[in-house]
Amino acid sequence: MRYNSNVSTGATLIIDIDSSSVGACVLTEINHEPVVSNVKRVPVGTGAVRDANALVPQLKEALGTLLADYKSLNPKNVFVVTASPWFTASLRTLASKSEKPVKVSQSTVARVVSDYRKTEHPAGHVLESLPISVTVNGYRTRVLKPLLGSTLGVTLYESAIDEGCARTVTEAIAGVAQHARLVWHSTQIVYAEMVTSLLGAEYVTVVDVGGEQTDLMIISRGSIGFVGSLPEGARSVARTVATALAGKGEGSLPDALSRLNMLASSELAEADTQATAAALTNAGTSWSKNFMEVLVGVSNTVPVPHRVVAIGEGDDMSWFSRVIRGAGDAPAAAIHVGEPEVVGPEFFKGGLSFGEGGAYDASLALSALFFHTRHRTTAAGPDYPPVLYSVH
Repeated sequence: MRYNSNVSTGATLIIDIDSSSVGACVLTEINHEPVVSNVKRVPVGTGAVRDANALVPQLKEALGTLLADYKSLNPKNVFVVTASPWFTASLRTLASKSEKPVKVSQSTVARVVSDYRKTEHPAGHVLESLPISVTVNGYRTRVLKPLLGSTLGVTLYESAIDEGCARTVTEAIAGVAQHARLVWHSTQIVYAEMVTSLLGAEYVTVVDVGGEQTDLMIISRGSIGFVGSLPEGARSVARTVATALAGKGEGSLPDALSRLNMLASSELAEADTQATAAALTNAGTSWSKNFMEVLVGVSNTVPVPHRVVAIGEGDDMSWFSRVIRGAGDAPAAAIHVGEPEVVGPEFFKGGLSFGEGGAYDASLALSALFFHTRHRTTAAGPDYPPVLYSVH
């Protein structure tokens, strides 16, 4: 990744909404290359509240604080990416069959999806309703040219957020970018697209570790095969460590995070190393158990890849990768989990530069590159063009 001090025009504001924080950055282009600057992140709540509806007032406050720094930006575009608990997502297969072979084209796929949308859609404010894989006569295809077939299957990814949350975010953005083009996406689509394209990975388990929740994706045969979430994240585990280290009552979260970071960098004395490592192992038990239960359930229908890519805040991932690895190392683990590959600056292979106020933030970096490559000419509106894999 490169740092660039030049100034460019046509700024885009990217907002990342996590379970415990909201971040933002400015995306511009220099010689058609993406440049990230003005990176900021502020907390949402204290972790005591996890329900999305109950968190909306705290999200509103956090957005007000964050977006005040971008009032003079006047962006042309605003891209919003939401993680759990702010969105719900599902995969659905739309199937059709004819007695005789008929011509199947991309317009056929679009018509099948359009007909479905006329009668069914997720509850709340729809973010995405995208065909991500297509089969004709049981064979996966990109439908690059018309085919003959008697059966058609379209896997549809759908996501939505609560109307109240959407209104809160939209109103906050209008205060700093009233006339900007606004596009929403879920982290599932953004991260799946970037992981598969940057790694060339056909099979991978993606673990997005938020502050209070964790999103999971199984990439199978180059497409999303499963989406789900766990009710704990890095800060949830760290608070349990804090309580254990304090001995009684509620311990200090900042102190626990400091100790965990020093544990990861081997900077603690032997006694403190043993105590902190034991506290982390115990604190991660619930997360590991839930993680394994999800993977075992998924394995009944989708192969679970051993390759694991982990996404999260840099300091947290230095020690949370132990929790992920420990889930697969446990004697009772039913599925092997490999050493997690943490998404760091090197993951982007020099594909991003940083301008003034730029700093590496995994979520914002993935979103910036996604929107740079996928949405440079996308029109605004509720119906987005297909994003992933089989239909472009």
